[in-house]
Amino acid sequence: MAVLTLELRREAERIKARYPDPRSAMMPLLYLVQSVEGHVSRDGMLEVGGLLGLTTAEVEAVATFYTMYRFRPTGRYVLAICTNVSCALLGAKHLYEKAEELLGPTAHDVTDDGAITLHEEECLGACEQAPLVQVNWLNYARMTEDELVKLIDDLRAGSPSPSTQGVVPPDLKTTCRILAGLGTPDSWHTGTREEASEPGGRGDGPREVAHDTKSARGRGTEPSQEEQSEQPDTVEDQREEQVDGS
Repeated sequence: MAVLTLELRREAERIKARYPDPRSAMMPLLYLVQSVEGHVSRDGMLEVGGLLGLTTAEVEAVATFYTMYRFRPTGRYVLAICTNVSCALLGAKHLYEKAEELLGPTAHDVTDDGAITLHEEECLGACEQAPLVQVNWLNYARMTEDELVKLIDDLRAGSPSPSTQGVVPPDLKTTCRILAGLGTPDSWHTGTREEASEPGGRGDGPREVAHDTKSARGRGTEPSQEEQSEQPDTVEDQREEQVDGS
């Protein structure tokens, strides 16, 4: 059974044309498949392989390496809780157990209402934001139990509060369309600093809303003008400095 419609196959060809090596389009195309199915089926991997001239096994080898791709029916929101060392030391395991309690035994696949899939993440790469939770790959930093309870209620209602970055997570299929490179839909909503700082919202998140993903030092703040002037402008400049300093 075909996963991609004729229109989406044309989109897939446009995505593929962006890359000198067609194989480099594999991850965006997997997101495209996931935007249709809500997960990546074997039929979907077969189609991606056909578009790129690869075997299904070659596509599967990439898809199974990344936790962003789901292989079973998944909720509208993937709630990922990091339980690695930094987060665990600050109570993440307790948060994960609380989520399991609230969401029930089917949550690792999808909750009965189809809203949430709970995922225990090995590491989300933002230890300074521990304990860290993600919803459809948007960060909710320094999560507390009360905030987690409210977040789960909001997800079930289909109205999540803004993430630490200030963006309200769209549903999984919409998120995957964006990650496939199809652009942001009209329904995309960016939360304000005020929304993110409301009681029961993101706590101290507003300090990081505007520049969290652009921080030079991973702290969610813009470097000062002096700090910017100290940084080499390009990779080539950095290499030249390393050679001069060696």
